[in-house]
Amino acid sequence: MSKSRPSFKYKVILSDLDGVLWRGSKVLYENIEVLKTLANEMNIKIYFTTNNSTKSREEYVSKLKSLGFTVTTDYVITSGSLTAKILREKYGEISVYVIGEKGLYEELAMRNLGIARRRKPEAVVVGLDRKLTYKKLAKALDYILNGSLFVATNTDATLPTNGKVIPGAGSIVAALIEASGKKPDMIVGKPEPWMYLEVLKRESISKDKVLVIGDRLDTDILGANRLGIDSLLVLTGVTSKTDLAKSSTKPKYVCNNLKCLLNNPRIL
Repeated sequence: MSKSRPSFKYKVILSDLDGVLWRGSKVLYENIEVLKTLANEMNIKIYFTTNNSTKSREEYVSKLKSLGFTVTTDYVITSGSLTAKILREKYGEISVYVIGEKGLYEELAMRNLGIARRRKPEAVVVGLDRKLTYKKLAKALDYILNGSLFVATNTDATLPTNGKVIPGAGSIVAALIEASGKKPDMIVGKPEPWMYLEVLKRESISKDKVLVIGDRLDTDILGANRLGIDSLLVLTGVTSKTDLAKSSTKPKYVCNNLKCLLNNPRIL
């Protein structure tokens, strides 16, 4: 007879992707197996949350399925998909000018938000754009100065990729802030509360039944702490023990990998 697993005090997990399930092109199999065990054997609902707006939810679902997860787009929230949802709910079928990549365009189109061509858009939406040009930046600035909403999918200054660090969406947002003298009217990604509040609303669940998992103190953990949600920092991503010691932002739990979710009595 197989040994039954102990009960788990959290009913919903909000897990980051890069740094938790993979780091660049490296797949973090130990973490993946733990999350699959929690979902399949312990009936824990897992939402995957990411500040990366360059891919659509469909693209992430495809990747997650290739790693053995049973998942739909309902359980993937990107800064791009949530930006589109919030804009649609607050302002209707507005037109937008986009600095961003394919995934962001797709998520905006799914919400019937039109891409502005010749006329001034109601909003400028800024995400990571690895093909950014001066012309794009200048056009976005002109629209912002002339009254378009200034919306940032996230403000991550950098993005780690395959052992290197590249400028993130926040670096583009910072250039527009400096040039326009205006702060964004809306910032959607972590550590802002929108992703976590979206899940709390969907699940109608109390905060003490939710656990946030991430590898970054300034986004995943800070966002959870601001809302009073328990958080777990996993050291498989960008944050080291040295970084943690120097930071004023502290998670409730710190683990080298996610095996601690099955073996640590404090968490069970």
